[in-house]
Amino acid sequence: MRPQRVDDRELVLAVDRLSRGGVAPTYRELAEHLGYGSASSIRYRILSLEEKGLISRRANASRSVAVKGGRS
Repeated sequence: MRPQRVDDRELVLAVDRLSRGGVAPTYRELAEHLGYGSASSIRYRILSLEEKGLISRRANASRSVAVKGGRS
């Protein structure tokens, strides 16, 4: 099942909402939360948000996605 289009703001909010105790969500957790069937779709979107400066992540580190200015 293909999800309805999720805009950048919704994805950023999902990252922030799913970040518990300073631990960022996995791509799989984000995919399930937003209704995507594939974590690779989320990876593509995360890279796009990083290029736009909305989020940050550490290279080669799992669970490293953080909303800039957010709590994660």
